[in-house]
Amino acid sequence: MHLPPANFTDKKKLLHMMASESEFKVLSWNIRGLKTRLKEKAALLAIFRKYDVVLLQETHIGEDDKCKITEAFGGEYDIETLKDGEFKEQLNRERKTMYLTFFSSSSRGVAVLINKPHTCLEAFCEGGIYAWVHAEIGSQKYTFVSVYYHSDDDHLICDLMFRQ
Repeated sequence: MHLPPANFTDKKKLLHMMASESEFKVLSWNIRGLKTRLKEKAALLAIFRKYDVVLLQETHIGEDDKCKITEAFGGEYDIETLKDGEFKEQLNRERKTMYLTFFSSSSRGVAVLINKPHTCLEAFCEGGIYAWVHAEIGSQKYTFVSVYYHSDDDHLICDLMFRQ
């Protein structure tokens, strides 16, 4: 991407320039409880639709909440649940897909929403702390990682770097 000369201390201007030249938009959002925002579903979907990929943190989704999420978002997204130590491989997706981890209804949990047709090359997660989705969109390969970081997890980033 070619950027014209600019004052790079003006971060707002730089981000605007980058967004206007880019066709691929990503949102990372600490949603602080996806389930508690279901009454705002229409507004959430309107926000999600503006981006090609949405990374959510602190979804606060437990195993018992899966049906609520599927009911709320299943019309818009295929829901692909990720479980610790389980790899999902080579899934061709024509519809939007929500890759979702489960941990607890009151803490952790992350999601990766891909709003373009794609092939999921592999996906996995660990303990509601992160979800890792390696996908091909068009002819380009991407790796998306949504990470829940808590100050008690000071070793998390190092652990992630050494895993793969």
